Formats: sequence, C-alpha cells, structure tokens
Amino acid sequence: MYRAHLEVSLFDWTTHIGAQTMSDVSVMVNDPTRQGRMVSYVQLLSDQVFASYMARGLSSRDDAVIPRAERDANPLTCQGETFVGTDPLEPWVVLQ
Repeated sequence: MYRAHLEVSLFDWTTHIGAQTMSDVSVMVNDPTRQGRMVSYVQLLSDQVFASYMARGLSSRDDAVIPRAERDANPLTCQGETFVGTDPLEPWVVLQ
C-alpha cells in the first residue's frame, strides 16, 4: 500500500507493503477533532483529472470507494500484515 500523509499540500510517500497489493493509495486528512480520517485519493482528484477516469468508465467518485458501512459489515481478517480469507466485497474497479 502506498500511504500519503496530506498536511496542507505536502505529500509524504512511503513504501509499497505486501505482494498481495497491486496499487492502493490511502490519504489521511485532519478533521476538526484533529484525529485524522482516511479518504480515497479519488475524492481528492481535480475535476479535470477525474474526467480521465470518467472517460475510462468510472461514472462517479463513489464507484471507487467501499463505503464504511459496507466495510464494517464485511470486515477483513489479517494475520500480521497479510489479509487472509476472502473479501465478499468487490475490491477492484476495472477501467476500460
């Protein structure tokens, strides 16, 4: 997983974690409680950049995000830093 820590407009990229992940990006933003929350990088793309995703078949930003309620209802199981078992949710968005 690539992790981006967004503070003002500074990105701090760290390393790819695990062979089972092809390309994940996570972004943590500070909320009013200063606890931080994770958001999809797709939610942060400019409209101009997102247009290129739309041209490849993504109809909305929400199509690329697993909602928290769905993930909470279908949690992943880990052994150390490795996901085990199967995920009943579709983990991919296939672009044309």
